[in-house]
Amino acid sequence: MLKKLIMKQYNVIFHVQNEVGVLARLTIKLRKYSVNIQAMEVHAKKGDEHFSDMHMTLETKGNIDLILKKIETIVPVIGITRE
Repeated sequence: MLKKLIMKQYNVIFHVQNEVGVLARLTIKLRKYSVNIQAMEVHAKKGDEHFSDMHMTLETKGNIDLILKKIETIVPVIGITRE
């Protein structure tokens, strides 16, 4: 019998460097692993315009921990926090 995978939602914060194309690189990786972005907010770090936090609600059938580990390899991503 085949196991039916269910879409699950995750709240994630990507801590990133502010540089051109960071959102594009992040969304390309998410698309590669079949992750939907349900909601997104971006907040600049107070006192440091070189860094931002991208708050996202993600939806996937995949292993979120494995997906986030792969995303951490993107250069402008400094860290990832799951809520």
